[in-house]
Amino acid sequence: MASLPSRAPFPLAERAGRVRWPATQGRRTLLRLALSTPYVGLSIWLAAHGFRSAQDVQIARAARALGTSGLSLGAVVRTFPPLAPLVSRLLPGGARSLGVVGALCTGGTLHLCWERLVRACVPRWLVAVLVGAAGASPIFWFVATGEPTDFVSVALLTVAIAGTFDFVYLGSTTGGYAAGCSLALTVLWDPGSLVYVGGVALAIPFLAWERVRREPGVSRSAVAVVTFPTVAAVAAWAFLAWRFAGHMDWSLLVSSSTPSGARAGALHGLAGAATQLAWQVCCAPVVVIGTACLFEHRPMPAIGVLVVVSSLFASSWLALRFSGLDGVVLLDIVGFVTVPAHPPRVVAVSLGAAAVAGLALSVMSSLSGGPGHLLHALGL
Repeated sequence: MASLPSRAPFPLAERAGRVRWPATQGRRTLLRLALSTPYVGLSIWLAAHGFRSAQDVQIARAARALGTSGLSLGAVVRTFPPLAPLVSRLLPGGARSLGVVGALCTGGTLHLCWERLVRACVPRWLVAVLVGAAGASPIFWFVATGEPTDFVSVALLTVAIAGTFDFVYLGSTTGGYAAGCSLALTVLWDPGSLVYVGGVALAIPFLAWERVRREPGVSRSAVAVVTFPTVAAVAAWAFLAWRFAGHMDWSLLVSSSTPSGARAGALHGLAGAATQLAWQVCCAPVVVIGTACLFEHRPMPAIGVLVVVSSLFASSWLALRFSGLDGVVLLDIVGFVTVPAHPPRVVAVSLGAAAVAGLALSVMSSLSGGPGHLLHALGL
């Protein structure tokens, strides 16, 4: 029976870690546009038929607060997070245009996952199954078109998580730059990602465990590089809000639908968060197989992956805006990061079966909850 190599790497082999796929920028852009086309089409169709999520209404209200005749500096700096209401205010169509923005992000997200698998020398049939199952999932479709604000956050977190792994594990300077900037933009777009910034920071010492032996202090340096843009962005915005507006509006921070420990009792909140995380993991089984393969030979980096996953639990318990469906999409992305390079046949078959099982559970869950509302809007 085939077995994993004694030092199974993350999805990027050291030699191919900096090779882009496709080779030219033009082809990569065309691939991203092609991948996002069906989601953009569905987003436009939903907007034309009046489908609006609760988040759209909330963002539209915040955008109107920025001023009707022109942007008010005090209103802009007072609103946190600022990017989503500001983009909604500037784009034609208002908050409805955010659906197109979220749909366009699907192309970049799927391409990043596809590219990492190709560069990891994963068999073509497995690449097709993994990417196809993720892109065909009703949960993925719903979050991309029905909750576009959250999907933009998921797309930015995808870049941040992949960049952190490349930076800490492969020493990629570009990965560190991308991770730091993406985390800062994520927080300025959706404050619910604050927990994930903390999760990534806590995971870095585990991901860099082997490098710490050769380079003492590397984990502290990596944490500083990845988190500094976020700290600087939030501190700068808080200063501007204090200087020009006197206070900051945090109304977009807390979810209005998820019971928190403060509102429903700490124990009830913990139980609900644990139940939701279990459901999310069941809908994204690829992350389970990938983390198990990593844990077999490199347990400390695998613990780092679990720390990132635990951020979903904290986000749910604190009632931040990431819903259960957004967490499923994020776990799918983390699963791509944990797929080993050159997977043996038994591992490849297990990953393919897990992807198909996750797609089946996603379809089943679409009969109730968020995706079910989307299907109702489509008249299905």
